[in-house]
Amino acid sequence: MKWLLFLLFPLLLQAVNYTLATDYCFIHRKERVYIDGYFAAVGGADIDKKGFRGSDLHYSEGAGAIFINAYPAEDHALSFEFGYGHMRLDWDKNPAFNQKNFNDAVFSIAYITTTIPDWRWVVNLGVQANLDRFNMGNNAFYRGTVWGRLAYSRPIGLHIGVVGQSGVKSTYLFPILGFDWSFHEKWQLRAIFPLDFSLNYYFAKHWSAALSYSNFGGWYRSFHRVSKRAADPNSMVSVHATGLDLGINLNTRYVYVGVFGGVNFGGWILLRNRHGAKPRYFHYDPAGYVGAKAALKF
Repeated sequence: MKWLLFLLFPLLLQAVNYTLATDYCFIHRKERVYIDGYFAAVGGADIDKKGFRGSDLHYSEGAGAIFINAYPAEDHALSFEFGYGHMRLDWDKNPAFNQKNFNDAVFSIAYITTTIPDWRWVVNLGVQANLDRFNMGNNAFYRGTVWGRLAYSRPIGLHIGVVGQSGVKSTYLFPILGFDWSFHEKWQLRAIFPLDFSLNYYFAKHWSAALSYSNFGGWYRSFHRVSKRAADPNSMVSVHATGLDLGINLNTRYVYVGVFGGVNFGGWILLRNRHGAKPRYFHYDPAGYVGAKAALKF
């Protein structure tokens, strides 16, 4: 196990945000409908760039989705996702545009199978399109995941695969690599790059606490285009930050609710022109954040 920790530690430092990714754990319970959502808000963070010091950033993001599931055969499932995402970027000295709210539609289809002994595989393809200036070619990105979990031993699962996206002048592909380890009946460690880094403590029936390494900004370097009437027309914006939070969760047969709070380590706003060129980074300082997540299962 030490070699796995040694391998994954540098990956943790470069973790990226795939908040909208899911392992489709609800498929095991043969749920027909699964509704999932989250919201997180970062307090005022100071911009750390010459000429912009003294300005601050208030940032929030949220998403919700309904998954409609079908089970065509034993050990095989299909899941159709219909979702919505929202990002609010409130920056008082924004040099490129005045827009603060960005809205997205999300759709994906996934195939989940356990037909190979000791393996669970997820193959997912999806699209996320901006609703403010809807254009499937110019203002949307397409994403995909191939994710396998091997039940290496009873307390340990090994994860491999690939995940990535392409669109709005940006393409990224990352390996999925890591493990989950239930080293005690009440403790589980999850270190799965780039999807999940958390230490979970199950202290009572239906109740757990989690220390999590979290990310903000949607899918890594996924851009939104701004208005033609902006100071820099049709330019592109992306946000990224990481943080550490502590949360408490209630998970029953039909309902899941969690709240969390922590501190992000600072991050950046990235602006590019309409062609995806001339990048400008605006770094911002650490700030506190709070959030909540919930799910309904039918």
